[in-house]
Amino acid sequence: MLAVMGGAFVVLTMTPHLSGEFGIAIALMTFCIGASIAAAGMHRFYHHEQFGMCNLITTGRLALTSALAGMTASPPELLSVHMWLAVGVAVVALALDGVDGWSARRAGLVSPFGARFDIEVDSFFALVLALLAYRTGQAGPWIIALGLPRYLFVMAGFIWPQLTVGLPASFSRKAVCVFQIGVLVSVLVPVLPSSVITFSAALAAIALAWSFLRDLRWLIAAGR
Repeated sequence: MLAVMGGAFVVLTMTPHLSGEFGIAIALMTFCIGASIAAAGMHRFYHHEQFGMCNLITTGRLALTSALAGMTASPPELLSVHMWLAVGVAVVALALDGVDGWSARRAGLVSPFGARFDIEVDSFFALVLALLAYRTGQAGPWIIALGLPRYLFVMAGFIWPQLTVGLPASFSRKAVCVFQIGVLVSVLVPVLPSSVITFSAALAAIALAWSFLRDLRWLIAAGR
């Protein structure tokens, strides 16, 4: 409860500097939904007695991402005013990615819940960044595709159950995820030329396609 209250405080503190009143409502609602889903997952898949700094960091990343999500409801003229602050918030959220996993290993609090919590926050972060890049006019609607792979993969699992089998840990998968989010953060930088945005987004798309196709091949082979 203290972690959720702290995350809500971060949302209410950051969002007024990023968007209008409607954006504050969107950000707070987004954080509350995410925190509720995380609490349900923790009840089922987290068996340690301590909440841990690792989960606190991931909750903080969820709060920062929710604050950015509130910006997607802002008018374009307001987005342009707060874009550098949004880039700063995104850089902090990206820098914290990986710290939660390191903290979990160091404290002996590794769990299926923590791994899934981290993945889902990463996926939501990427989607929010892609939506912001489109809303600000930094890129066309095609940029949203960079934020959708994880959700398309999950939806495909409802059609082909073999895709829901757990994947082995992979450093390259994590590296591609960090590269994807790093590109999406850089796309938000107002002074970045459109040619650089297009080129970097294309590289991220290729890396994502390679990573997901490799995982698909492994899952298909494992399901035979």
